[in-house]
Amino acid sequence: MTQPIVLVIDRFTEFTDHLAVRKILPGVRDRAEGHVESFWWRPFEFAMLVRALFAFVAAMAMMLRGPLSWCRWLSGLVAGAAWLIVWYSPISVLYGTVVNVRMCGVLFTNQRGRAARHIPTSQALPQRAT
Repeated sequence: MTQPIVLVIDRFTEFTDHLAVRKILPGVRDRAEGHVESFWWRPFEFAMLVRALFAFVAAMAMMLRGPLSWCRWLSGLVAGAAWLIVWYSPISVLYGTVVNVRMCGVLFTNQRGRAARHIPTSQALPQRAT
């Protein structure tokens, strides 16, 4: 009988295998040519990929939580585009992290703006006189 943690890891590697294969072939070529790459940045790259996936899933959950509107649809589109850019384009870890942070900022601003619009006027903060 298979342990539950093994099943979780199997499912994760099943859906991310195509990302690993993309990195294996250039790695084999570089090692054959004597160019050994340092591994200190690998955990950061892995975290970037997982963060993009979780941000996309969170965006989909936020989008499906209420009635569909243009704002929700566009935020889901932005999240999906950012996820695809981070996972499939040959960008560095720094640029992928910037894309993730910008996308999370857009989602947070969108969610915060939507929450601010739903505050009853009796509980809203008074406007400053200028």
